[in-house]
Amino acid sequence: MTQLFLHIIFNIFISIIVLYTTHSIWEHMKNIYSVKKTKDLASIQSLKFQQMMDNINTTNNISISNTLQQDDIEKLNADLEQYISAQVDEI
Repeated sequence: MTQLFLHIIFNIFISIIVLYTTHSIWEHMKNIYSVKKTKDLASIQSLKFQQMMDNINTTNNISISNTLQQDDIEKLNADLEQYISAQVDEI
């Protein structure tokens, strides 16, 4: 009975040692043969902010006429009234 218990304990001990050794070798190989990737989050965010600000500044410098002419407003109103009357007629 005690011999069986010692045999089980010995197998567990050996298994743990094999697992730890394998893990250590794997981590060592991974650290030696892999390329380290460093993330520079501060400069990336600063670069994105600068690009965004440049984009805003260039679009402000371009004069785009966003105002509608009176003819366009009248056409839109006529289309809207036509659509509303068509919807009301369906009901």
